[in-house]
Amino acid sequence: MNCVHRAFPRAMAPIQSLGQWGLALAVSTVALPAHAQTLTAASTFVQCFADGNNSFHSTECTQGGFPGVPPSAFSSATLSPFPSVSVEVTSPPASVLGAGADANATYWFQVNGGNVGDVVPLLFEFNLGATSTPDSTALARIIIRTSEVPFTVEELNCNPQSCDVATLSDTLSVPARSGAMLDSVTLYVMVQAPATRISHESARAIADPYIFVDPAFPNAQLYSIVVSPGVGNVRVPEPAILWILSIALSSFGFVRCRKLFSFD
Repeated sequence: MNCVHRAFPRAMAPIQSLGQWGLALAVSTVALPAHAQTLTAASTFVQCFADGNNSFHSTECTQGGFPGVPPSAFSSATLSPFPSVSVEVTSPPASVLGAGADANATYWFQVNGGNVGDVVPLLFEFNLGATSTPDSTALARIIIRTSEVPFTVEELNCNPQSCDVATLSDTLSVPARSGAMLDSVTLYVMVQAPATRISHESARAIADPYIFVDPAFPNAQLYSIVVSPGVGNVRVPEPAILWILSIALSSFGFVRCRKLFSFD
C-alpha cells in the first residue's frame, strides 16, 4: 500500500487592467499605513457516524462505542491555543454499517504593518497526520487562501489503494498583501472505517498550522499577523508536535502504515 501526499499547484491571481482613475487610486492606496482590522469570526463544525447513529456539533462529538453500537467515532475542532482538527474511528467485526467522522475549521488572518498592498511572504508551518487500516480511509488537508494566491492545498490521503506516509511536517511559503481582509486558512480531516465482518478497521487524521512572516524578508519586523478573534497563532511546542504525531501514528499492530518525518 502506498500513501498519497498531494501538493496542489498554486494558482496565481488574475491580473486585472486598471483605468487611469483606478491606477491613481491604487497608487494612492499603497501610501496608506496598514492597520489591524477586526476579522470575521472563525467557524468550526464536526460530525460523527456509527452504525446509522449520527452526531453533529460545532467543536466536538462522539458516537457509538457501547453495547448495541460497537463501532465508535470521535471528532474535534479547536482554535486555541492553536487551531487543530482531529478525528478517529474504529469498526470491529461486529459492526453493521461501520463508522465515519469529519471535522473542519476556517479562520481568517491579516498581514498588519507597512503600507496597504505591500506583498509580504508568509510561512505556514503545519503538521498533517493520516493513518488507516487496509480497508479504511483517512484524509488530512490544509487549504490556504490569500489575495495573492487564491488556492494552496497540502494533503495526506490514506485509502484502501494507497497508505504508507503517516505524517507530514512542512513549511509552505505563500505571499499575501498587507491590509487584505479575506485571507483564510481551512483545516479539514475525514476518516471512514467500513464494516467488513472479518477485520477490525480504524483510521485517524489530524491537521494544524502556524502563520508567521518570513524572517528573511527585508523589514520583516515591520509586519505581524492578526487572526480571527478567539484563534491562537503560536508555534506548536515540540512536546505537542510529538503528541500530535503520536496520535496519527499510534495505532494497532495490524495497521500497515510506515511513517515519514520531514521537518524543515
